[in-house]
Amino acid sequence: MKTKLCSKCKRNLPLSHFNMSRVTKDGLRTRCRKCRTADQRDYRSRNRDKVRKSDKIRMRKYRLTTHWKKWSKTHGKQYYKKNKKRQLQKQAMFRKNHPAKARRINFRANLKRKGYGITFDNYMLMLKKQNGRCAICGRKEKIRHYLSVDHDHQTGKVRGLLCTPCNAGIAFLGDSFDRIESAFNYMKSTNE
Repeated sequence: MKTKLCSKCKRNLPLSHFNMSRVTKDGLRTRCRKCRTADQRDYRSRNRDKVRKSDKIRMRKYRLTTHWKKWSKTHGKQYYKKNKKRQLQKQAMFRKNHPAKARRINFRANLKRKGYGITFDNYMLMLKKQNGRCAICGRKEKIRHYLSVDHDHQTGKVRGLLCTPCNAGIAFLGDSFDRIESAFNYMKSTNE
């Protein structure tokens, strides 16, 4: 069995312990996998900001490629199925350690999934215009951490942001002006 000397740990190791390289004559890296991994881990911990920035740029470019889009559709789901338990544990740990950030991520995903046609930035702009309060009752949301997006079910047009009770009230009355007016008249007549 052929061996090679690692330039860092100075051990003679089988060739299978070295990654490939286009630069060297023998086609293998000068350091063994363990030493290279340790060096990379050390470098990444010392230069965390620099590495994050370069990783972001590299991934942004890569995600624009068609290869990534095809791969993520097929392999992403397969990977999740194979590692579902591990992925759920990671998600739970993230939610526990970063509750505010997890809520924000979840909220953005819900906005996208429900398809109201508004982005998170649009939502935040509407929230600012309404001073963080419900468009009907003027109270802050107490049940959830964010106001619900009220929209017309026929046209899909977003009308405003409502607290959970007001949003549910409109939904139960079927978005009908006649029913809302009848409910108003009923409330008025019973309070006299």
